[in-house]
Amino acid sequence: MKRRAIKDDLPFISKLIFDAAKNNHFSRELRSPIRWFFFKRNLNSMVIKDRDNGGFTTEVYIWEKLNLPIGFVILAWDPLGGWELRMAAISSEYRGKGYGREMLDNFLSKFMKDKETLYARCYWESKVMLGYLKRRGFKQLSADKTSTFLTNDYRYTY
Repeated sequence: MKRRAIKDDLPFISKLIFDAAKNNHFSRELRSPIRWFFFKRNLNSMVIKDRDNGGFTTEVYIWEKLNLPIGFVILAWDPLGGWELRMAAISSEYRGKGYGREMLDNFLSKFMKDKETLYARCYWESKVMLGYLKRRGFKQLSADKTSTFLTNDYRYTY
């Protein structure tokens, strides 16, 4: 079940991101104190103000099982391109059990139903996320040493 994230969810989301950066799911640069400080400020703004520090509208969601948070998804709206799946993660104790796939499929189904374009950005070393997105029909637009950028245009899916 999904719900919008609130301020009390920030420690949970932060811990997931920090720990996942250690395992190459997100950039290891996030583990440097200065980068982490600014990232947490941005995350705080995304949850509390529904805007990132660049001014883009964001929606941060918590995925729950039995009323316990087990994952999160961050979406951002770019008025020139549409929605972007910015970040997603599942707690380590729930990985490998299909919860991450269930969570992401739930979010993707909204874009499929509404026939919208969805972009996704994932850390270039995150083979799990890249594989998931490609299996769901996303096409790679670009890649560099920081991220891989993909899209799936559900407007033309039948």
